[in-house]
Amino acid sequence: MKKLSLFLCLIILCASFLCACSGGNTPGEDMMKDVKADENLAYKFKVGKTEIPPSFTSYKTYASDFAFRLLKSMYNNDGNTIIASAGLYSQLSLLENAASDTSLKELKDLTGKNQPVESLNECNAYFFSRLKALSNKKKGYYVDVQSNLFLNSEIEPGQQFLLKNADFYKQGIFRLDFSDEKSTEKINDYISEQTNKKVEKLLSPPLPSNSSIISTGSALMRDKWLNGYDRQDTKTDMFSGSHGAVNAEFMTSTEFFLKGKRCTGFEKSFKNTPCKLIALLPDEDINIYQFVKGLDCDEYLDILSSMNALKTCEASLPKFTVKYEDELTNTLNKNGVYELFKQDGSLKNLSLNLKGSVGGIHQSLELSVNEAGIGSDKPNLTSNQKNKPDNKVELNRPFVFLIVDNESYIPLYAGIISSI
Repeated sequence: MKKLSLFLCLIILCASFLCACSGGNTPGEDMMKDVKADENLAYKFKVGKTEIPPSFTSYKTYASDFAFRLLKSMYNNDGNTIIASAGLYSQLSLLENAASDTSLKELKDLTGKNQPVESLNECNAYFFSRLKALSNKKKGYYVDVQSNLFLNSEIEPGQQFLLKNADFYKQGIFRLDFSDEKSTEKINDYISEQTNKKVEKLLSPPLPSNSSIISTGSALMRDKWLNGYDRQDTKTDMFSGSHGAVNAEFMTSTEFFLKGKRCTGFEKSFKNTPCKLIALLPDEDINIYQFVKGLDCDEYLDILSSMNALKTCEASLPKFTVKYEDELTNTLNKNGVYELFKQDGSLKNLSLNLKGSVGGIHQSLELSVNEAGIGSDKPNLTSNQKNKPDNKVELNRPFVFLIVDNESYIPLYAGIISSI
């Protein structure tokens, strides 16, 4: 893991996917400028119109399984780890519309081999439009996920691909000369503007001039806890992490209890966004590495099934910040995606008969969890339940955390805290 530390951002998870709106400047030719979306397409979540795609049940499983596969392949038994899995899933989903031949097969094996691309597009459109519709940036709470594709100057994307993007993904697609030494600066300036300067130098020069595509993604979230903390709900105690025991600030509240075959945990809701935090603490005889390597979607669903409105716990959560910044080719290679990054990787569905390659899929993430929430600095004070529940979950040793959509329980972010 590179540059893991503390705070929130996929091209930013600063729990504040702040202004994902672009300003007046663009890094190159805007390929989506004159491409209009079909706003009558089904499964675009709108207030009062919430029809769910028929394949959404299987999509939930595929997207959740993807999160755990990526998490375990990134974790190397040392340090904290985080992945903005839903945003990356969306990035790869759009590339699935561009890929063909072996590149397409490898992507489908990772995103869901029995999931037709058309269903994948519809479900992504529903899932991300729902998050957007239930966010309110003006009021300071939101989940905002977006991605960009940067195309090398000789690429002429097909109209069908651009329409798919307009209808289902709404990613920025720009064309510029990768061999131009100023291209890196142009892309970094654009991303910095999108993220309100939270990410200023995502890419390092030079760009891979022999590649066709660079994909970047960003996901920001900002919200308060539904069940907040007062001063008496915090204390200093020991966290026994991978680098020894250290003092940590713990926040305690009463939350819904979760129980799995190898762990206990809890779920804690946010106040405004349709999201929850789920924490999973491995049993004492199972170390975090063993737990993560065995964690999959089936076990996750079993843990969720244990939730009962009558079962609560005294939940102690340490304040933490975790940061990740890197390019994800090696991680995707570990999960069977190779051809996309080769010089002759087939991208026929992006541009007719194009054999090119993806030069990089980039993420920068930062997440900060404290008594105010995520990305928030004003606590939502509530009166916590005073009678002590039967169960207790104290995250005083390495644990897994997920920030999930509260309808589908698809992980937006998945992480491991090994040290504070």
